[in-house]
Amino acid sequence: MKKLNWKLTGKAKKTVISVSAGAAAAAIAAGLFFGLRGRGEPVGVYPFTMVGMTEFWGDNQESYGPVTTDRIQTVFLSDTQTITEVLVQEGDEVKKGDVLMTYDTTLSELELERKRLDVEKAKLQVKEAQEELARINQLEPMGDTSIQIPTVTPDYGDTITEIYGTDNAVVSGDAFDGSGPEKPMVVWLSKDRPLDNALLKKLYATAVSLQIKNAEKPDSSASAIPEPDGSESQESSEPPETMEPPETTEPPETTVPPESSEPSASQETGDVFDEPEPVDWYEEKMATFLMTAPRSLGIYSRNVADGETFRVRKGNAVNLFFTTNITDAEHKKYVEWRIEAPAEGPLQGMTNGVGNYTLSGIPDTVGVTEYHITAKYEAEGVASLSRSFRFKLSVEEPEEEAEWSNEFYLVLRVTDGDEQYAPKTVWQGIRVTAFDGGSFGFRLYNASVTDPMEPEEDSSFPEMDFGSGMTAAEIAKLRREQEKKIKELAASAKMTESEYNLMEREFSDGSIRATLDGQVVSLLTEEESRQNKMPMMKVSGGGGFYVQGSVSELEKDNLKVGQEVSINDWNTGGMYTGTVESIGDFPTQDEGWNGMGNPNASYYPFRVFIDGSADLQEGSYVSVTYSAAEAENGIYLENPFLRTDEGEPYVYVRGKNGKLEKRAVTTGKSLWGSYTEIRSGLTEDDYVAFPYGKNVKPGAATEESDLSVLYGY
Repeated sequence: MKKLNWKLTGKAKKTVISVSAGAAAAAIAAGLFFGLRGRGEPVGVYPFTMVGMTEFWGDNQESYGPVTTDRIQTVFLSDTQTITEVLVQEGDEVKKGDVLMTYDTTLSELELERKRLDVEKAKLQVKEAQEELARINQLEPMGDTSIQIPTVTPDYGDTITEIYGTDNAVVSGDAFDGSGPEKPMVVWLSKDRPLDNALLKKLYATAVSLQIKNAEKPDSSASAIPEPDGSESQESSEPPETMEPPETTEPPETTVPPESSEPSASQETGDVFDEPEPVDWYEEKMATFLMTAPRSLGIYSRNVADGETFRVRKGNAVNLFFTTNITDAEHKKYVEWRIEAPAEGPLQGMTNGVGNYTLSGIPDTVGVTEYHITAKYEAEGVASLSRSFRFKLSVEEPEEEAEWSNEFYLVLRVTDGDEQYAPKTVWQGIRVTAFDGGSFGFRLYNASVTDPMEPEEDSSFPEMDFGSGMTAAEIAKLRREQEKKIKELAASAKMTESEYNLMEREFSDGSIRATLDGQVVSLLTEEESRQNKMPMMKVSGGGGFYVQGSVSELEKDNLKVGQEVSINDWNTGGMYTGTVESIGDFPTQDEGWNGMGNPNASYYPFRVFIDGSADLQEGSYVSVTYSAAEAENGIYLENPFLRTDEGEPYVYVRGKNGKLEKRAVTTGKSLWGSYTEIRSGLTEDDYVAFPYGKNVKPGAATEESDLSVLYGY
């Protein structure tokens, strides 16, 4: 038996899983029987809906394909287009290349890229769902009764607005300060929130703040933000090559008693020496501290010299780094910094590591401000030292946006439904560049940062192994649901791809041109077109539309040239009738799931024609649905309720008089090894008996029952 490991996370509860139909049959073989056991007692019968299913979507085959046109053109409007001028009227004759109308668009490159990522995500979801179906198809019913296993309830957490009260938030730790592609800020963004200049400015300020906070060393990359013009004039005042205290022959200001050169009494005793008196640890450390104390104090900056002017464009970040000539960590911690003037200014001071200091901010007002900062060294037993440093900050109007100003990195994170732990719909690295004047540009890159919001694995439940843990009926239900999910995901993936293709076409000169010689046969207003989801304009040269689909080799014989098929336009919801025009003789290389059949089978192309009265759009995707020749409105019955007599299938059902009757049925295909198609002899309104037991015979009395009685749970 195949085994399924249950690894549980999240919230859990217990569900009782009942015995399978296979186990019931095994019990029969052991001499047990079901229903009431006394002679003449009624036989339990069960509604067909409990032991079968009335529909299987596989009876109707479905394919997908893009719309192409033949001597016809339809013009639909997207949400980002606004018509500025219509240059033709209904009934006009036009030539290929004529401008039909012009439009404005607000579609951005980032929106297009996000849609492309949605396409990739949708295709991945289809692949994962197919892999899950393959796993389900390997499950076998459990053989034990009353097994209790925990089940999982997904918990995707609160939404971004419930947690932060806003539609965006930086969710990574402080170490991810945006200073490089390996340390990007992770930004959780609502799916409806645009990444505009206002948000980028806010994220830029956050990145600057984090980089200042993380700047622990003088050579830290976060402590030196370049000038936008690339000039090195701001770094002309470097600290000296050595920052050791200057040599001096003068004695320290605070002296230490000199050691006596005369021998002690114990040293005069000859060969026998007494132990030396212990040295006081504090006095020894204090002596070392006093001997290494600084004799002078200097202030150095890698950004600006004492008395000079630091120039910056308005709106650009400033981060000035200051340090002293004190190198010993024990003494550096006694250095205190403060701004003497101005009382208020665009730059704020902050101690940056032991003994270092930064002034930072984003000035937004043009003008000159004189700064006066001091560093003071004051330690017990050492003379106080103090040094001042003056410079001017000149904030100037930005020049043309021709040069880079500064960069930071982020990862854009968008979740399904904006929920905290829901599947990600976007995980995209972006390198943002701030231009002079406050605008921003960006480039995309592949980010590999681990998502900080992924929930940790809950190990409160050990792994459990109960076989599949499900009955045959439950596995069949799971299989049906998964196949339905694949169908829906495949349709969604193609619809997303269609939307992306249409968005790509909007990146043009803002003009819609005729693609053929023909006549304007219909023209709506912009409002009518959007409200009714119809083309604003249709140009016809007497043609129609084509759709290219694919059919599995297993179903190819069920599709005929000239057969009518149903067309569903995903963009507008419109339904049309088409005709199969041709079926290919050689397999296509297109994805197998276009045909929604066996993914291991070969697929053959077929072409459908739809007349020009349809309102379809070139490049959009539609579904093509057709009935399989063998379908004949069949229903499906669980195999344990079907028996054969000399190869002839039959079932036991409740007759019109309430008595049990043996009824021959016509069977069709087997489904998953658990169900058999019943083409005639049984309806969904019938009550079916389990066909084993001493009382199960024609003419026996019947009573409506429940599967819990049959399976003993």
